[in-house]
Parts: sequence; structure tokens; C-alpha cells
Amino acid sequence: MLAASLRAGSAYSAFFGFLELAVIFCTGQTLYETRRRTGYVLTTLFCLIYNLQYVSLMFAGSFLSRLMLENTASLSVLGDRFFLYGAVILIAVTGACLPMASWPEGRFHPGLRPAALALTVELAACLILTSRYSPVFQLGVLGHDCYQHYELRRQIARQGGEAAAADGNALADAAAFDGETALTVEASELRDGASDDGSGIRRSEDMGASGPGTAASPTGESAADRPAPTASSREDFYRSGIPGCRDKDDALPEDPNIILIVTEGLSQSIVEDERNIMPYVRRYEAMSVNFSSYYNHTFATYRALPGQLYSGYQMDNLDSHGLISLTDILRDRGYSTLFISPEPGNAEFSDYIAGCGFEEAINARGNIPAGRADYSDGEAYELLWDTVCAQAEEDSPFFTMIYTVNTHVGKNKTETRYSDSSSAYINKFYDCDQQFGEFMARFEASSLAKDTIIVFTADHAAYVEAEFSANFPETERICRSVDRIPFFIYYPGVTPETISAGGRNSLDMAPTLCDYLDISAENYFLGRSLFFDYPRNPSVETMSFDGGKFCETDRGVMRVLAGGSDDERTGLIYRYLGIAGRY
Repeated sequence: MLAASLRAGSAYSAFFGFLELAVIFCTGQTLYETRRRTGYVLTTLFCLIYNLQYVSLMFAGSFLSRLMLENTASLSVLGDRFFLYGAVILIAVTGACLPMASWPEGRFHPGLRPAALALTVELAACLILTSRYSPVFQLGVLGHDCYQHYELRRQIARQGGEAAAADGNALADAAAFDGETALTVEASELRDGASDDGSGIRRSEDMGASGPGTAASPTGESAADRPAPTASSREDFYRSGIPGCRDKDDALPEDPNIILIVTEGLSQSIVEDERNIMPYVRRYEAMSVNFSSYYNHTFATYRALPGQLYSGYQMDNLDSHGLISLTDILRDRGYSTLFISPEPGNAEFSDYIAGCGFEEAINARGNIPAGRADYSDGEAYELLWDTVCAQAEEDSPFFTMIYTVNTHVGKNKTETRYSDSSSAYINKFYDCDQQFGEFMARFEASSLAKDTIIVFTADHAAYVEAEFSANFPETERICRSVDRIPFFIYYPGVTPETISAGGRNSLDMAPTLCDYLDISAENYFLGRSLFFDYPRNPSVETMSFDGGKFCETDRGVMRVLAGGSDDERTGLIYRYLGIAGRY
């Protein structure tokens, strides 16, 4: 407990930890004198919960959360840390299950008194100070969050069924009226703003003058008492074109090849760090069309990659999408589409991302030694190079996306080392940068550079856990999973410029890329091109949603929205989830 508190840098967690340990010990001893079996079982259970909470605090910098439990499916990407975490958890479980030793008979029967006193002090401290660092109170918060998430998902699933019925009725009515299902709006209307409210969402007649914000949204009340989100149909989000305000550079061919590089958990603050940890990324940002004050719109990877391709949100990690992705648009335009997975041992992941419209996913084991489940960043970039060189021999343009994983929490194996740094955490970001730099040097010297653009970004921000805090102690965030992330577009000859996104987020990646390449197609994108002027009012483009909590990044000022939301945009997001996911 002390080690976890020191590592997290919190005196509060040590204070609350001692109080709750006193309650467990005193109550357990009292029960053990009169009801041995009951005393042992209850003490073991509470010690187990207590130990696991502090294991979480030691490594993640916070007590257990729903988001942590939700991402246990990705434990394989923790690398060497998987065994370290496993060993510590095993010790914690073993310690909790050890036999109890009692005080001499009759001497500790009044143990409930010190337990009651400690509990009273803790309750008072929670009211006066904070309950954030109380393992017991945070367990209650975890349970409440899980229940609310379940209720919300159930409501959205019901809304999705209503939306499907509404869509079916609309199609039938349209067919009966004129023999065809004309559910489109003219692209010129979108460009003129006649059907666009600034958030990029079409307003239909049945939504009323107040628009999507009239949908019910939580304001902190119990999930069971919260009104179900108002149902909507896909037509409410449909757009017949992608509004654009940027003409494609004359130096680019009509359909250039696109290489999309998505780096795991990379915050812009790491790129900008004064130690120059990532010099190549920093250099290419300055040589590119670069977007500053640009944030991730969700967390973690299973939400982030589809979210950027669909310009939308999803409720849970493996939710499927029934809408139109950037990949679909490019494939319909004649592009061959391919996703490169860095995890040959995780077919579920590559299959899931391939389901976002890719014709093919590469996750072949190749030359990875036995016992390893994924590529190093050097191996991933080597595979990317070999792949795009082969694709360049084909007649059609290609869209190839790769996700590099070695900067993930817990991964520390690298091929290069930052200066004389002894920090494995710093080294892995430096190594990622070096591998990117080597790939770009080969790209610049090849014929690919004549007709290919490089798009570089991250799936989401670096998560604030113990190692991050230790290596970037001056970085403070209100929300652990949201931060500025890199996003730039490069090709030899591009005119460098930096455009402020003003706190907008990765919902805008797909429409921005389409705008840059003069591509328009029907879609259900929530975002819009970053080349447009910053909206006067906050929109979903400044809302980060991880399936449970909302964070606002309007104009680069971050704040967590109390109770889930404090404005009309949450209702819109819930309505979108109802028509986007397949539950």
C-alpha cells in the first residue's frame, strides 16, 4: 500500500489506505473470535479487494475502473509487463488468502470499537477532503459505473431497434410514393449550410426547431431513472457529400496512394518534449500540413481506430458498424485497401479492424521469433515498406493503414536507445521515432514519393499511468485518456503550414483527408474538415467519449463534463450510437 501510494505520489491514498486496513483488521479479528469461518472468508475477500486496488494504483496510477476491466482483452500487448503484473497480482491474491492468526482469546473482542472509529474518521475525511483515493469508495464508484454503462447500452440497443424500424418504414413509404428510395440531400445544400447546423449533422423535419439537442441526456441522475435516448433514423445523420473548402494541390495525381500510419498512445506533448525524444516526427510536422491543438475523440484502440475511419463513436470495444467508413469511400473510388496488424498472435484484432471496409488484413507471423505475439516497431515499418513497394507495382492506387504497437503501456523492448537514458519508457518513444525516420528516408528516395502521401497520427493520447507520470512529471491532465495528438499530411513538395484545430478532435480525420484530396461521397460522418473555420459554438468535434465519460476540449481547454454531459450534444451522440452500432 505504501509503495503504491508513493509511486502514485499521493499522501491521500496512504491516509485512506491505513484507515481501511485498520477497519478490515479490527473487524476481521472480532469476527474471527466468535465465527472463525465467517471471519476468515470476509477478511480474505476484503483483503483481496484492497490488495488489487493498490496493485492497480501502483501500475496505473488510479484504482480499478470500468475502462481498465473493459480492456483486459488486450492484455497480450503488455509485453514483458504482462508477467510482472501477473506476478504482483499473484502475490496480492496469495497474501489475501493466508490463514489468519488471532489475538489471545478475549483480548480483542472490543475490536469493533477501533474499527468503527477508523471508519468514522474515513467517512468524515471523504466528506471534507476527497473520496478519490479511498479503495472502498472507488469500488462503489466502479460498480455504479458498470451498472450505468449496462443500462445505457440497453437503452441504446432499444433505440437502435426503433431506428431500424423507422428506417424500414421510411424506405417503404418512399418506394410507395415514387418507386425509389430517395433519401439524399443535395451536396450544394450542405456546402451552403442550408441543412448543416455547424456540427455537420443534417437536421430533418421531424427533429423540430431545437434539433438533436432535444434528445434526453443524463445529468447525473440514476441510470435506471434516466429517460431512454430519443430514437432517430439514419436519415437524420445522412449526408450526400463531404463538404470541402480546400482545393487539391496540383502537384498531386488525381488519386494518390495513401499510407496512413497510426501510432499507439502518442501525445503531442511527448513529441514537443524539450528532451527532443521524437526528432523525426517533430521535423516532419514542420515540413507538412500539420494540425495543432488536435485531440483524440475516444479511448482506447478498439474504439479509436474504427472511430477515426467512420468519423463516429461506438459504445464498446468490439461493436460492429453499419455505416460508411473512409475505407469504404476509397474502395468504391478504385483504391485497393489493406490493413497491417502488428499483432500476428491477435487475429481477433486484425479481423475486427479489417471489418471496417478493408479488402485485406496482413498479420502474418513472418520472422517473429517463437514466443512473441507482435512486431517491434522496426519490424512493423519493414513490413510496411515491403507491402507498399509490392502495391506500387499494381495498376490501382492503394490505401494502406498500419498501426504500430510498441509504444503501448507495458511494452519496453526497443532496437534503439535515447542518448544515455535508462528509462525504458522514454526509449520506446525514441525508438518509434527512429523507425519512422528510417522509413521516411527510404520513402523519400523511392519512386513512391512521386504519387503517395503520408498521413501520420495516433490512435489516442498516451494514457496517464505510473510510468508516464514518472517520466513526464510536469504534465498534468484533467482526463487521463485525452490529450493533444499529432496529425499531419506529408509528401515531397508539400507547402508546409500549421493549422490550429482549436480543440477539435479525431472525428475530423476522415473528412479532412477527403477534403484535402477533393473526394466526396455519401457518408454519416459526425466530424467535418479541419480546413473549415473553427465553429463558433462547441460541437461534437470537441467531445471525447470513451463509452462512459465525456470530456470537453473546446478551444484547447479541457474539462470533464459532470454527470456525463451538460449540453445537448450528448443526446446527439446517443442517437448516433443507436443507428451506428449493431447490438
